[in-house]
Amino acid sequence: MKRHTLAALYATHSWLGLVTGWLLFVVCLSGTLAVYKFELKSWSNPALVSVPAVDPLGPDAALAALLEHAPGVSPRLLAFPEDRFSIHNYSMAPAEGGPRYFLEPATGRIHHGLQSNFADFVRLLHANLFAGRWGRWFVGVLGITMLASLVLGVLVHRQILRDLFRLRLGRHGRQAWSDLHKFSGIWGLPFHLLIALTGAWLGLETLLISSQGPVDAEPTTVSASMLPVVQANAIGRQVVPGLTPTHVNWNAYGLDGSRVRVQGTLPWTRFVERGSTHVVIDAHDGEVRAVRGPTFDGIGARVLAMMKPLHFGDFAGRVGQLVYFVLGLASTALVLAGLLIWADRAKRLSHQRLRADCPSIMERANAGVMGGFILAMATMFVLVSLARVPSLEGAWPWPGNLAFAGNFDLTRFDRPVMPELVFFAAAWMVGGMALAWVRPIRAWRALAAATCALVLLVPLASAVGRDRMLDEWTRGAGEGGGLALVCIALAICSASIARRLHPGRIARMSQRET
Repeated sequence: MKRHTLAALYATHSWLGLVTGWLLFVVCLSGTLAVYKFELKSWSNPALVSVPAVDPLGPDAALAALLEHAPGVSPRLLAFPEDRFSIHNYSMAPAEGGPRYFLEPATGRIHHGLQSNFADFVRLLHANLFAGRWGRWFVGVLGITMLASLVLGVLVHRQILRDLFRLRLGRHGRQAWSDLHKFSGIWGLPFHLLIALTGAWLGLETLLISSQGPVDAEPTTVSASMLPVVQANAIGRQVVPGLTPTHVNWNAYGLDGSRVRVQGTLPWTRFVERGSTHVVIDAHDGEVRAVRGPTFDGIGARVLAMMKPLHFGDFAGRVGQLVYFVLGLASTALVLAGLLIWADRAKRLSHQRLRADCPSIMERANAGVMGGFILAMATMFVLVSLARVPSLEGAWPWPGNLAFAGNFDLTRFDRPVMPELVFFAAAWMVGGMALAWVRPIRAWRALAAATCALVLLVPLASAVGRDRMLDEWTRGAGEGGGLALVCIALAICSASIARRLHPGRIARMSQRET
């Protein structure tokens, strides 16, 4: 490849990274956390975590109890304890909208809404940057730019084999960031490409294909008895052998002509989205109207149904989730290192090259934007942990008690923005301004030390007020213990980074290099 062609490709790669870098950093880091979206949901809602060995109620008794608890509510969806989305409980979504009703199978207790929608806060920050459908489309475009940048990076990188085992983090400045950028990019390249491709599709999916559902019959206004849920599930299993129902949907519960959609998973469809196989049944007489799903709709539908599990690692189990989490951190480090390289390169080419000790605007901005985001996210985790302490419930100065029960869409001007989102933005801004004010190397060291302290506080704070700390970490399916291990590992990494950025160590590295 000719030199001027390589230069043009490298310039395009660099400018794509510069223009989209900060937003890609936010999307990558929040997506890494969203790998544990179900665990975060369980952890932030301790009253709902339940893993009963048996279900003494059954779906029909559970639905009757929920309707008795909420008279006048028409159910749109009933999810079973097998569905991780319901945190091992029955959950009913009202057709009128609003929070779900949750029922614990072992005790029969009913809760209206979640204690905290913090998991949705993390997930929607990744999925649409709190900007509704416009944000989702924009995140899809970011996926395309990330994919293009990765391809360009491979084309201009002519020494891939040499850099497979070259990671000189002991070096100072640009050399260390360059090695980190290449190392994380090369070893994680298949994952980065997969995430970029699936993320682009998930973001732009609503623009590319129609979302018409299979329940399209118009019900009448005449009341009618509904098919028992157990019978609907049995019909679904009979039509699709091996189906494990996870939830049922009604398009007009209690009305003649309505349909019930039995949704579930098949043993051999682990790589497809949850509930993607469904049997559409007449909700009154039980006649089967349609069978849909990746297994029945062709290879194209199956490939598209794999996008979300492949993007979040839902198919992979605990070990696979950990692999996705680590590789997600590698994607985040790839973007971070690229922006730091760009800032250093721009500084060397500017008039400030004669004053190497003078931080550039870009260096300060990197510390402020990316460092402020890390600080704000860590702070939110600590506050959510403290909000779960029984003695502190209701003690927060803002409404909602960190329930995150409000408007996540900043483009909806007809609804007030939730106070938790305002606080997060304020924490990001204040923390970012503080980090941008000091010298960048000190800012990154202070950020690493603060992150170490904050992530250690998360499992400790969530166990405060319990009779025994071990009970909190082993409760439910062990979400608290898993979170504690991840936090300890992140704290160790943060402490190691803070140690490497110590002024004395940096001075010694600079002397060795000169």
